[in-house]
Amino acid sequence: MIKDIPTKSDFDAIGCALLDQSWDIVAVLLTQLQDAKDWIDVEEEDAYWQLSNTKLSTALAIAHQGAEFLLKGRIADVSPLLLILNAPREWPKPGPDGNIAFSQFRTVDAQDIVRLHDGCAATPLDKDFATSFEALSIRRNSIMHSVNPDLKVNATMLVDEILTIYNSLMPAIRWVDARREALSDSSASHLWTAEGVEVSVVREFNAIKDLLTPKSVLQNFGFDKKRRAYLCSNCTFSTCAEDGFQSRSATLLTKSPTCKELHCFICNQTENVERTECTDADCNGNVISTEWDKCLTCGGEFERPED
Repeated sequence: MIKDIPTKSDFDAIGCALLDQSWDIVAVLLTQLQDAKDWIDVEEEDAYWQLSNTKLSTALAIAHQGAEFLLKGRIADVSPLLLILNAPREWPKPGPDGNIAFSQFRTVDAQDIVRLHDGCAATPLDKDFATSFEALSIRRNSIMHSVNPDLKVNATMLVDEILTIYNSLMPAIRWVDARREALSDSSASHLWTAEGVEVSVVREFNAIKDLLTPKSVLQNFGFDKKRRAYLCSNCTFSTCAEDGFQSRSATLLTKSPTCKELHCFICNQTENVERTECTDADCNGNVISTEWDKCLTCGGEFERPED
């Protein structure tokens, strides 16, 4: 008898953890660079990314492994036994109790997993995702099975790959929320404290927003980089108050000059704002936080006239 048969949720948990681990590598690199922006030049930034190529290559391989687990989870939702590769005559020998642990079996290879998925799942994979996964497999194999000095992993490409995998295979939960939960449940938060998690989330997703193209940010986060970005009151004046970080992660819900609702793609909060000219003569903003009495364009205090 086959025992310890995994479920879809088992595969999903490991797959998401691997994607988070991959994301964590590039997020740390981006926030480190963000901290150094004021004093490094272009040549130093290029050297920084060249020295980071091994870490990015490792992150790419981990992301590919995460995608494999998520795909196996979808197949396991039909039947985990579909994942077993060999014929029964080639199965491992049963133990003294007559049982064989599922983990002892060789399971389907990455090169066949898309075909297997589409052969048994009710809904086949999107063709663009299937193509992207196959290309990622080729790059992953170059990393894992050889030493290719010409293989360079671009941070933008890696982030896009992680987001494509997650949004294609786990679309029910926003990646920002999944990342927040992963940081909150991390070993470091368990050992020390989770108080700094929200600051980390705000900082890294601002860095991601600046890194990606407007099209990618809009597709993955619903944030339009081509529109004017405002400070999010919650992320800037509440979450990052002690850190002093300004989070330009909010946009007005509509393009109307009278719109009074501002939404942040990171904290997912919508706040009511006041459309009044900023009292700072050097600022042309007219979006004011009623809760904080601050201009959400320049971040300065809004001086209300005395009654």
